Amino acid sequence: MTPTGTDTAAADPAGTPSTGTPSTGADWRERLQQVRRREARVALARTQVADERAAVIDAGVAAHRAERGSKLEEAVRAVAEELGVTPKTVHQARARARRATAVRGLPADILERLFAAEIADLPPMPESWWRVLTWVVGGIAFDPLWVENQPGLLLADEITQAGPDIGDPQLVADLAERCASWSRATALAVIDLLAEAPGWRPGASEPDGHADLPERASEATP
Repeated sequence: MTPTGTDTAAADPAGTPSTGTPSTGADWRERLQQVRRREARVALARTQVADERAAVIDAGVAAHRAERGSKLEEAVRAVAEELGVTPKTVHQARARARRATAVRGLPADILERLFAAEIADLPPMPESWWRVLTWVVGGIAFDPLWVENQPGLLLADEITQAGPDIGDPQLVADLAERCASWSRATALAVIDLLAEAPGWRPGASEPDGHADLPERASEATP
């Protein structure tokens, strides 16, 4: 029997039943962001699994040809029969496997080179800004939405929200404004730099311990 005042049919996008209490605009937007983050992770996982399955099928065809000395079409038909699919499906899997491993025209380390160039062109910032950025980046659980959206604006929001802990309103305002002005590539380059080498800052010979900033544990993405 359904308790009075509770609508069991109402559920939020994450699958959690409603308590019957109206949600504020901020509540539903935050829950929507959570759902989008999960959708992005699921989509990425599906792509990776499909690529792996295609690679295994391609390897199966190659193994069949090597073991039995059969021609390509014979091996394709044999693998298709074993999997219970059509030869066309096997050919499609082989094509996908080759696309996934194909070498494009750009260098393999293009992303590393891009980030290095962005950091090299970055205008100088005070040491205190680097210390705050290092601490803030260390407390963020990054997901694909940081690439799909504007990472500079998202980073500025994180700094603003951490303002009470940082304790310097002017620093927070200036640093947030600078982050918001960054291009996607610049923001991701800074994030990658600080995530890979916590405490490091350009021009420093020793890692910065940011001793007077509070500890900030990483926030798990729902």
